[in-house]
Amino acid sequence: MPEERIRIPRRRLIEIDNMSRSLSAVLPVHAFNTARAENFLIAVEKMRSENFGNGVTALLAYIVTKALELHPEMHRTVDGEEFIIKSDVNLGIAVSGPDGSLSVPVLHGAQQFSIRELAMKIDELAAKSRAQKLDPSDVKYGSFAISNMGRTMRGGQGAGILPLGYSGMIASGSVIDVPVVDDGKVVPGKELPLTLTFDHRVANGIAAWRFYADVVKGIEEIVV
Repeated sequence: MPEERIRIPRRRLIEIDNMSRSLSAVLPVHAFNTARAENFLIAVEKMRSENFGNGVTALLAYIVTKALELHPEMHRTVDGEEFIIKSDVNLGIAVSGPDGSLSVPVLHGAQQFSIRELAMKIDELAAKSRAQKLDPSDVKYGSFAISNMGRTMRGGQGAGILPLGYSGMIASGSVIDVPVVDDGKVVPGKELPLTLTFDHRVANGIAAWRFYADVVKGIEEIVV
């Protein structure tokens, strides 16, 4: 049968190389969960009403950052027989490019920003990424990542590959309608699918689940 060959874009080649090297270097574990999303959706709508269009990612970035401050072991790294402890939360934001490539620009010191400041900085980084204008410093020193897959997965859940050098990642799907039990009664509810991927060298399952529980709590109780 006839076939066509096209050259793989350079950014995609870099992505493939980084992910291949990451898989050979880490011990990835995937954990799946959901969070009640009624308060989260209210917060998203409020962000949109204030013209912060990237509300979902900004809220997730804020919640994950706060959880990482409580559980610093989830964004440390391993060097030989030593842990490297990070004083700042350097949060990677997965951004898809128009050519199908994936980049992970980094919000350095994410713990110092408000939700609205995070929204603006995420928009700036995403625009630079899609225009292929990221500086080398924009993609260095990330330790934990988030990926908002809700626009494409439509209720699904997926487990990602950790970017090279990262300790963990939270991926979110899109909010889904589900039956839930409130006060012993089955009622309509909203849930946000989540996937935690982490390097088992930096944290065991107990530590990871404690962190995960705080992420879920943050989503369920968020108020802006």
